[in-house]
Amino acid sequence: MFDKSLMQPNDILLFKVIPSSSYLDKLIGWGQRLFGRVPKGLGYCHVALVDRDTDLMLEAKWPKTRVSKIDLTELNKTYGVELYRVRNATPEQIDLAINWAHDHLDEWYDIPLFLTGWLAVKHSEVCSTFVSHAERGAGLEIPYGCSKKPIIVPDDYYLDTIGLDRIA
Repeated sequence: MFDKSLMQPNDILLFKVIPSSSYLDKLIGWGQRLFGRVPKGLGYCHVALVDRDTDLMLEAKWPKTRVSKIDLTELNKTYGVELYRVRNATPEQIDLAINWAHDHLDEWYDIPLFLTGWLAVKHSEVCSTFVSHAERGAGLEIPYGCSKKPIIVPDDYYLDTIGLDRIA
């Protein structure tokens, strides 16, 4: 577990599947590998954006996009939580990304996209696209290369060595 004081607004929390993760989280990690979206051995199941108040995160989790409290002790019981920072993001871009996420709260979780990997519903999100769209709203392509992919998955954030720096 990392020190919560390391977190800054617009940092990205990446949740890794561990033995105590739920069956759904394990299914997400397994599904990414099964459909050839990520290299073997990775297993991330969720991604969220740190809000201006670093005790909160912005996320897309069933049933809707929301603001949630960050309790690292609790989260680390179920996930291996890692912290990433968008490289070279300006204060203006950080504000734009967080504003985009706030403007898109209470949108439905995109079940068709989650199940198919290609059929997206307007005004709905899955966790990885929610964070990516927030960053794109600020003029950033995070994870790197996401505009060329049909769907972005949590493991794509781990694989981004161009736009993200791992903090903890």
